[in-house]
Amino acid sequence: MTPEQTTITRWREGGPAVFAKEALGAEPEDWQVDASRILVERRKLSVRSGHGTGKSCLEAWAILWFLSTRFPCKIPVTAPTGHQLSDVLWAELAKWHRVLKERLPPLGAEFVW
Repeated sequence: MTPEQTTITRWREGGPAVFAKEALGAEPEDWQVDASRILVERRKLSVRSGHGTGKSCLEAWAILWFLSTRFPCKIPVTAPTGHQLSDVLWAELAKWHRVLKERLPPLGAEFVW
């Protein structure tokens, strides 16, 4: 197995929090680490909490994680309102995609925003 394959396998098994820490240089909160583990184990996750807690951040990490560790893939994404999808989640995803392109240019270049 190549070093790249080993890294992708570690990210795939570790979940979005491991991917965010290693690929994006992020510091996931404890609840994001727990939620990440659940997502890997159950493949589904629902998070209820207040505003500004990091849900959209986790969702952006999960999208990039899934795209980076599986091929081919499709990721259905929903939000309660169009505003939350376009102005909140897409903005968060664009931010972390920029970080990915800066930290790991070959991987970041695999995705077009």
